[in-house]
Amino acid sequence: MTLTDKSDKTRVIPLTTTTIEHLHVHLTEFHPDTATPPARRPVSYSPHDRKPTQLSTDTIAAVVNTTAQTARTNRPTVPEHIHCPMLTKTKAMDLHQQSIPLPITMRLLGHENASTTATFYTFATLDTLREALNTATPAINSPGERL
Repeated sequence: MTLTDKSDKTRVIPLTTTTIEHLHVHLTEFHPDTATPPARRPVSYSPHDRKPTQLSTDTIAAVVNTTAQTARTNRPTVPEHIHCPMLTKTKAMDLHQQSIPLPITMRLLGHENASTTATFYTFATLDTLREALNTATPAINSPGERL
């Protein structure tokens, strides 16, 4: 899929099979006239003066927070205040924990500089720190053994 971000930068990103299925459902409902689609109609929009209008950042934030509030009914660990950068950081950390190479994570996030990705998105979690300590700490084989 080709995306244009808030700074008008265009990039191509891959989509999972599940995402493609969801996108087809969304397009069928909100873009039924595929014979003559407008050149740059937003995928998600709100009607304004009977024309599809790009969603504002405030509207997107409200949708994200409403979705998080709904999710909290089944998963109380969902944070109270969710924002889009938090979702990006969470996905980046998930990719990092799954050993996805930094250059791939960088491209998926649309970063031009690997240091941006490394600095802001590959932060350590407590589990990562614990695993590093366990790996770096030699095992004691018997109770009387000393280092």
